[in-house]
This record gives sequence, structure tokens and C-alpha cells, in this order.
Amino acid sequence: MFGYPAAFVNGNMATGLHQEQVIVRLPAAERKALLAKPGARTFEPMPGRPMVEYIVVPPNLVVKAAALHGWIVKAVAYARSLPPKIKKGGPAAKGVGGAKGPAVSPPSGARPPGADGGSWRGGPGHRR
Repeated sequence: MFGYPAAFVNGNMATGLHQEQVIVRLPAAERKALLAKPGARTFEPMPGRPMVEYIVVPPNLVVKAAALHGWIVKAVAYARSLPPKIKKGGPAAKGVGGAKGPAVSPPSGARPPGADGGSWRGGPGHRR
């Protein structure tokens, strides 16, 4: 997202990095709980442009692996609960050019990376 790594589930962003911040996407009740923590705030990629479902995890929670893990698990669960996003138009949706191509059943029941619908995308210098 914005040139930084982000995790997606079924096309919906769950969590990611922006500059030096960890961002999580949460339902209303979880947002309220996290916003009650000192240092948490609604994510604004640009001043005055809040992304309401996304919260900046306070730095004091980022350094605590168990606490951060808990919020990321909640973010992934929320993203998984959202309707899958379907790509429309463009070469990737039509299976042309640099698209990943058609889905192929893995041999012997093996699960390919990202088979659960999750994936990591992005990062500085990321190219498709």
C-alpha cells in the first residue's frame, strides 16, 4: 500500500506498513478498543484523508510481539469476513500479459502459497 508491504485476504487489505507505522484494518468494536490505547489513531495516509477502518498500532504495542500478533490476527479475521474483491477489467483480470494465469489444481492435494486467500504484496520498489 502506497509503496509499502501489505497483507491481503481475498483482495481485502488486512494489515500493512506505512513509513514507520503498522496499520491494521478492524471492525468498529475492535477499532474503538485499539483507539482507547495511548498512541493509537486513525490512519491518515495524507493529512485530512482518514481511512476510517484502519488504525495505526501504537509503537509501544508494535514492540510487544504477542500484543501485535493479537491485533494482526483480528485484522486478518475481519478482512476474511468481508466479501472477496473481484478484479475488473485490465490485463490481469483478462488473463493477458503479466497476469498470474489461470488457477491450476496443485498436485497430490498440496496447497500452493496463498491458498488460504492471503498474500503479501507491495514493498518499496515492488513490481508486478
